[in-house]
Amino acid sequence: MSVGAGDLAHTRNNNLTALPPQILLLPALTHLDLSHNKIATLDFSSPIEPSDEGLGYGAGFLSTSFSRNQKKSNAVLPGLQVVNLGHNALKNDAIKALGQAKMLRSVNLEGNRLTGVLDLEEAGISKTALPYLSILNLSGNAGLKEIKGDQKGVEVNMEDCGPSQTFDRETTVNTGIPGTEQPTREKKPALPVPESTMTMVYKSCPAATFDSLPLDIDFDLYLPSTPAGPSGHPLVIWFHGGGLLQGNKENLPPHLRRLPEHPYTRDERVAVISPNYRLAPQVPIIDILSDVTALMDFVRGRLNDKLKKMGKGDHTVDMGRICLSGGSAGGYLAMIAGMAVHSRATDESVGGYRGEKGIKCIAPFYPITDLEDSFWATKTNPVPWYGKT
Repeated sequence: MSVGAGDLAHTRNNNLTALPPQILLLPALTHLDLSHNKIATLDFSSPIEPSDEGLGYGAGFLSTSFSRNQKKSNAVLPGLQVVNLGHNALKNDAIKALGQAKMLRSVNLEGNRLTGVLDLEEAGISKTALPYLSILNLSGNAGLKEIKGDQKGVEVNMEDCGPSQTFDRETTVNTGIPGTEQPTREKKPALPVPESTMTMVYKSCPAATFDSLPLDIDFDLYLPSTPAGPSGHPLVIWFHGGGLLQGNKENLPPHLRRLPEHPYTRDERVAVISPNYRLAPQVPIIDILSDVTALMDFVRGRLNDKLKKMGKGDHTVDMGRICLSGGSAGGYLAMIAGMAVHSRATDESVGGYRGEKGIKCIAPFYPITDLEDSFWATKTNPVPWYGKT
């Protein structure tokens, strides 16, 4: 978990299934980002008190010891204003705990497992429970049909909720008033957005501290439904963007998810890999590039053996036809991974990474190209909702 100057905490992409207990012991916390984990339950009811043995470790637990003896319960997260729980596994009944953080102004629940009709009162996220709430993001909950309850003064986003619709052909609606005919469009179901065929771990990092867990770094593999040709599937590896600060493998665009079902040639279709990699500032850029090295070593040295052992021997990959691609920071990783760097280039100018040989194609989209630019040495706050520049 990363904690800012008493008011910001985030722990993304850590496979969390519940709130980290230490978060509840941060009374000055105003912004909390727990997106892109696997959280299915929430409990803001009470802090986790240290054990009697734990109290012996230092005076830092002294005030907690007094509160235990006095049997008083302090308010939990009294200043929490913004919480990002996007892309977790929360269902309708699990979000009721949010009503315990009374100062919440912005709640992001996009990409969870909310379904049916969401009653804001029952869910604890109505204006009655959260009088300061002004932004509620429910987008990307495909099973969520509608919401009911007091929404006055709340900006609610429900994009990509319920049955997906897209426009097909244009027709004309006759309003009955001459000269006011209005064009409209008939709707048809949108093309499905496939889920990955499987997820593989390509690198395991040891625990960084005594109280943390090892970190598995993985990728999603999208395979065609038809078998590979004699040499194997061509492969596209797409690195997600996010300024090397945010994003994850689930950010793979829909058209790339559908790519494996698009005929590449008459008899061939393309496989796609969308990898995770560690993010700054928790790790330096050189460590992110070491993840790219580990990914390429895994793909070239172990992927096909893994596929055969998993019963996917007819979907092997052609290591002579690999395309590296990505957008923004992902474009930088694709470019730097696929280009062999001249020996005279300094580590500072290329990020310390020396490049891969034998890559068939590099397709970076608006990539980072200069790590010595003043942008990288200028203090900024990249989180728009933090309210600062």
